[in-house]
Amino acid sequence: LTNFPDNSFDTVVMTQALQAMRFPHLVLDEMLRIGQDCIITFPNFGYWRTRAYLNFRGRMPVTKQLAYQWYDTPNIHFFTYNDFEALCKERNIRVLRSYCVSERFLDRQFISLWPNMFAETAVYHLTKLWFPWDHTENIAHETSITDCLFNAARTESCRRREALQGARWS
Repeated sequence: LTNFPDNSFDTVVMTQALQAMRFPHLVLDEMLRIGQDCIITFPNFGYWRTRAYLNFRGRMPVTKQLAYQWYDTPNIHFFTYNDFEALCKERNIRVLRSYCVSERFLDRQFISLWPNMFAETAVYHLTKLWFPWDHTENIAHETSITDCLFNAARTESCRRREALQGARWS
């Protein structure tokens, strides 16, 4: 991203790749340097089924979302919804909006109460924090193209969930 000058883009989008970056915190900084805001999606490694698999089987989980063995996975940073929230605060990144996605009906019922436990995928809309003391989250941000991109990322995560459900029933 160093090839781009500051504020080259309105919005920078990264889906399901932050966990595969060598230095994700620096990638976030660069995304917010070249764009006014960014949209990020990532798998939540704190999801209860991932935890249960590791706890009861004693092995790293292999699922439809995490389809690799531990030794050949592109995912080099396993982090949770809460980890990402903490990173944003530490790096003075403002969370404009966040959305949690889960495949199962019961998980979706509890996701707003405990997103770190029940979210399979997280979608974040971020921007630079202009004042370090201002950590207001979920600010309404009226940029139509950004709204479209955020909704597209959210819809893509939902579409993946529905495709997985359809494959399971067919």
